[in-house]
Amino acid sequence: MPMVLPGRRKYGDRMQEYKKFYQKFKDKSHLGYPIGHRANYQLADRQPENSLSAIDRCIKCGVLFLEIDLQETKDGYLVLCHDQSIDRMTNRTGKISELSLAEIKKANLYEGDGSSKQLTEQKIPTIDEVLSTFKDKALFNIDKGWEYREKLNYLLKKESAFHQVIVKSAAPLVDVREFLTQAAPDFMYMHKIFNRDLHMISEIIEDLKPQILELSFFADDEELIQPSILDKLRKHANIWVNALNVSRNNGHNDEKSLSNPAEGWGFLLQLQPNYIQTDYAKQYAAIYQKQLKL
Repeated sequence: MPMVLPGRRKYGDRMQEYKKFYQKFKDKSHLGYPIGHRANYQLADRQPENSLSAIDRCIKCGVLFLEIDLQETKDGYLVLCHDQSIDRMTNRTGKISELSLAEIKKANLYEGDGSSKQLTEQKIPTIDEVLSTFKDKALFNIDKGWEYREKLNYLLKKESAFHQVIVKSAAPLVDVREFLTQAAPDFMYMHKIFNRDLHMISEIIEDLKPQILELSFFADDEELIQPSILDKLRKHANIWVNALNVSRNNGHNDEKSLSNPAEGWGFLLQLQPNYIQTDYAKQYAAIYQKQLKL
């Protein structure tokens, strides 16, 4: 029977909730579970994107799968930030690759997506801080970060945290295969696929063994999102689609969903994905909670 999400959990319950979530992730038994884009619960939240407070809010509200982005500082630390600079999100400026972690920690994050210019007490966190603060409480999809895979592999091994991070890429199969088979057998991986990749589906599934496949499409009649293909894919991996306004979803996005849910999120749910990435997890779950296997 479907569970209702989101719902607030007591702190002591969070690790147990994550165990249940992670088992369903491994079993590929979620249906339409919302992914918090940049760790957002809803876009208008006061919590800064990619921040510890944003992650904490999502977890408290029952969203245990979050998308985050990484950049590398001048002195080699991996920090959470979508942009290559700190200009949009903080009260300081500069490229992250040209700043030390100490310099970055002097900046304060703005609320939300930074557009309000309302300062918070939040700082840009390192991935180390995220994993220690939220150990065994959430699963993190690293969207921007494949180039840091060697460093991530070392960190995840040190922290025994392979079960909390899944890294996404559309890198050449030969490069992904070499890394996953030789460097990081415990590394969880998510591969992006398009209709043009249909001829490589068997190779992707058999050689990479991804835990998730992210599907992008430009038309509703593309072969990639037809039942016969979807049935084949979901036997081997979780299916992820995007509702983000900037994503490739033929207009079945968050903006459409807020005014006409059936044509936005409703269309995506008809594909029976395991996961839907959205900027509006709160509104999405409120509408579709009766249909979701959470």
